[in-house]
Amino acid sequence: MSKRKKPVNPFYVLLVLAGLTFLVTACTYGVMSYRAVEMAGGSREDDGLMRWIDDNGVMLMLAQVGFIGLFSVVAMATDNYWDRLAKPTAATASQHKRESNEGRAN
Repeated sequence: MSKRKKPVNPFYVLLVLAGLTFLVTACTYGVMSYRAVEMAGGSREDDGLMRWIDDNGVMLMLAQVGFIGLFSVVAMATDNYWDRLAKPTAATASQHKRESNEGRAN
């Protein structure tokens, strides 16, 4: 008897992607902060990304934390839905049983 594969909850995929983007943003923000401390006395030329992170990094990270929280709650709330899709209905189960019985008869 073949089992139905549990479908992937798309909100977990979104959660992983949001977590990875947060990781990249946090690392970039850390590099930007380190550079600012190291070059405190001297002149520095910021490239585009570091300047953008300096201006928008905190708001970007707060938004990403919000998305991570939202995707976490929605992923957990929809787990039962995805589990029900994976469970065979009574009609599907009886069909699988007939098919397996026919296979044994041959």
